[in-house]
Amino acid sequence: MLTKAIAPTNPAQINSSVPTATLEPTSVSGFRSPHAIKFLPNGAFVYPAAASAVIVNKKGTTILRHHQDDVNAVATHPTSQYIALGDKYVLDGQGPALSLWNGDKHIITWRLGVGKLAQAVVAITFNTEGTHLIAVSENSFIYIFDVTNIQKSPIITESIGTDKVNL
Repeated sequence: MLTKAIAPTNPAQINSSVPTATLEPTSVSGFRSPHAIKFLPNGAFVYPAAASAVIVNKKGTTILRHHQDDVNAVATHPTSQYIALGDKYVLDGQGPALSLWNGDKHIITWRLGVGKLAQAVVAITFNTEGTHLIAVSENSFIYIFDVTNIQKSPIITESIGTDKVNL
């Protein structure tokens, strides 16, 4: 039976500093939305997987990571390389997050919490001209964003279910 603890004579030093290298994922799993596979004008395609989206093109695969929860919805811009993603995470109490990505450069250009709801974004799409992004939440709220004026005041309107949408 052990009756006395003895301290080590030469204990290892613990390095608690942040590593200098960053890890980049090479794959991601969690694909749940077969209806959310979308093509980009350059022939690449994008689909949601877990809290990210995956772009596949002739050069390989790129993982877009900036969401905190599962990406539920994907939309591709009709005339450019922009990709919109919607998730179910509550961003600082502002509701699920929407993000707009440049699919060529693989960088995020805009991120916004939708309204003040805690409901998932279940569908998003661009209008045929690509000037507006429409998002629908799990509790039937509809949001319309002006993507030509993202930095200033992107939200145009929000309404519930079958209410009249005022543009």
